[in-house]
Amino acid sequence: MLELGGRVVGNEASARARRRAAENTCPGFRLPAARSRLGARRASARTHRGKSLRGTTLASNVSFGARDYDPTVGRWTSKDPGRFSGGHNLFSYARNDPANFGDARGKNPFAVGAAVFIWHGLCSRTAYNQASASFPDPKDDGKKHCLASCLITRCTLNPMFANALGLGYEAFGDFSDDWAEDLVDNYSGTLLALDITQTCRDACDHDACTTK
Repeated sequence: MLELGGRVVGNEASARARRRAAENTCPGFRLPAARSRLGARRASARTHRGKSLRGTTLASNVSFGARDYDPTVGRWTSKDPGRFSGGHNLFSYARNDPANFGDARGKNPFAVGAAVFIWHGLCSRTAYNQASASFPDPKDDGKKHCLASCLITRCTLNPMFANALGLGYEAFGDFSDDWAEDLVDNYSGTLLALDITQTCRDACDHDACTTK
């Protein structure tokens, strides 16, 4: 049985001698089968968390129900019964950032979706501000559209999002008579983003982009 503080207490059937086993404060380590004061081994021993030990030696395996753990080598003695039902990386959860994402089971789509949404929003806002600062002249509006789409594509790695955002901006935002040319410039920016040999500004700052 367990005492307050995590210590293991056992009752010997023979001498009825009560012995307090050594306290174990490190998870994953085994607790050796305790001996009574008369030298007789107990019939069973348990770890500080109540897990039973399979053997009676110092190298006893710890039973976790579905499989055993060998603390001597620090490995499980059999494969995970669940196999890869939770993904190929059995040690990944909360997007590898448990300090900022609380997803104990690793199956919360809202946490992942919220992070992606916020990232795309930051990329879009930063790209728009940088494009506006790079080409403030209204006659370079085509280059501004090109640069914004190029930056968004490289930041999100999602050219479809960049084109959809440009289409939405033209349809529900700053609609103008040049909407068709703006869409062409947006699409040009997503294509130029694939050329990593030059910056987006240098790629869009040429005569190929429509000027107004």
